[in-house]
Amino acid sequence: MIALIEHAQTPLDARGESHGNRDVPLSAEGRRQAVHLGIRMRRALPAPVVILHSPRLRAAQTARIAGAIAGIPVREAKALAPLRSGTLGAGSQGAVAGRLAPHFDNPQRSIPGGESVAAWRSRHLNFMRRILASGKPAAMVTHSNVIGSVASGTAGAQQAMEHPPQPAQVAFTIE
Repeated sequence: MIALIEHAQTPLDARGESHGNRDVPLSAEGRRQAVHLGIRMRRALPAPVVILHSPRLRAAQTARIAGAIAGIPVREAKALAPLRSGTLGAGSQGAVAGRLAPHFDNPQRSIPGGESVAAWRSRHLNFMRRILASGKPAAMVTHSNVIGSVASGTAGAQQAMEHPPQPAQVAFTIE
């Protein structure tokens, strides 16, 4: 089982801005959200044996805070990084989504200064398949675009993703 979790809130999230290539820390609210995530994880059955997280600071901080409270080891996983959006990643979330849409329509096309959607999807989906094959429950703290990508190809997850994932909440689980 894998539980997919979006990182806790950052100051950019609170303003509706895209992170793009910026690696920002959690806000005070985000740290509070991560504490509550750790409390929920401590009570979860089955409890994850590891919390894997994206290398981005916001995901790492979310995982470390929650892991410390839940008593669960934490490990970085580069495969959980968000799409490298290159020169298209700055601005409001809506504007960035509009600029990236042609790359989702043509996933083999590389984003200027970034990567192709196909390469990014392959990276995180192959990683998740390996974790699922291990048979050990894991939590993954990652980004909304990774969670949305996984949901689009996972039976039952699309219904869970009708609304955007909430910070420091389990978006859905895969078994």
